[in-house]
Amino acid sequence: MTPDDTTRLRFRRLRPDDTAALFEMFSDRQARRFYARMSEMDSAAAWVDWNLASYAAHGFGLWALERKDTGAFIGDCGVTYQDVAGQPWLEVGYHVTLAQRGNGFATEAARAAL
Repeated sequence: MTPDDTTRLRFRRLRPDDTAALFEMFSDRQARRFYARMSEMDSAAAWVDWNLASYAAHGFGLWALERKDTGAFIGDCGVTYQDVAGQPWLEVGYHVTLAQRGNGFATEAARAAL
C-alpha cells in the first residue's frame, strides 16, 4: 500500500519510465559512494524491477517521490527487506536527488513511510 501523501510530497509506484531519473539520482559522487553498482542504466532498471517484485510479494517497497507543486521526480522512499546476518529485517530507506537534498524531503517521506 502506498504511503499517504504529505504536504509537499506525492508517493506512487516506481515505473519502468523512472529508470533514467533513478540513474541520474544515483550518478552524483556522494550517491556513488554508497551505490557504486548503480553506474549502469541496467542497474537502475533492475532497481525498478526489484521494487515491482516487492510490491507484488509484500505490498510495499520503495515508492517514487514527486513534489506536489511541480510534479518533478525527486527520489524514492519506503520500507524494504534487507538481509542482516542472514535474516530479513525491515528498513526504511530513501534516496533524494542532489538538487533536492537539504530540504527535509527525506525526513518527511520517511515519517510517512513508517
